[in-house]
Amino acid sequence: MKQFKLIVACAFALTSTGLAEKSSPPVLSQESMGKNACGPCSFVNSLTQSGDASSLARLKGGSALEKARDFAERFGEMRSVPYGEHRTAYSDNNGTADRDLLAMINRFRVEGGSSKLRGDFLLKNEQESSRQFAERIRLRSLTDIRSACVMPS
Repeated sequence: MKQFKLIVACAFALTSTGLAEKSSPPVLSQESMGKNACGPCSFVNSLTQSGDASSLARLKGGSALEKARDFAERFGEMRSVPYGEHRTAYSDNNGTADRDLLAMINRFRVEGGSSKLRGDFLLKNEQESSRQFAERIRLRSLTDIRSACVMPS
């Protein structure tokens, strides 16, 4: 109960001093663009919610929907990573595969002078419970953080 009171007190203090975070920008719903548009919409949402104005400005359009369409058109026209010449990385009919979305984001980043994203996909094993999967992700994250830091001697 003490933790709850502390959280409420901190929230009240931040609100009353004007330090509370401003309301988040609205989230672009994929239905606005199409039933298979989760990839471009989630990418634009991540830029919008993170406040990355310089990256967001590189996408054409005045609205989040226009920016998502621009991202899909400019970076989704390349050949699909898993499907090869059979389809493009993004289409209204097929959407985008996870590996294609990663390739699209990397092209966007490189075009803007940033490095490619590094990492891999964390997939839930069939025999693994949701709780075990969440714990594996947590442990993996801690390991990644430790390996990136210089520990004091």
